Amino acid sequence: EFIQSVLKPVISVSVMGITVYSAYRLVSSVAGNTVSTIAAIAVGGIVYGLMLFITGTIMEEDFLIFPKGDRMAEFLRRFNLLRK
Repeated sequence: EFIQSVLKPVISVSVMGITVYSAYRLVSSVAGNTVSTIAAIAVGGIVYGLMLFITGTIMEEDFLIFPKGDRMAEFLRRFNLLRK
């Protein structure tokens, strides 16, 4: 339970944080602060979402609480992004 509810999300957040920092530094070398911040936030959201799937933090039962969650789960299973 500790691994699923604490360790996996911490790993996801850590990877996201490193990626956001790197994205901000990269974009800020060619663009202003506002553009760099927006780009870093967008990259962070994508990376965090992907990491939740990669680490198996989000499971099929999490989607079943949403309307049409079974369809979302089926779609994600096609790409091997979702575990039972």
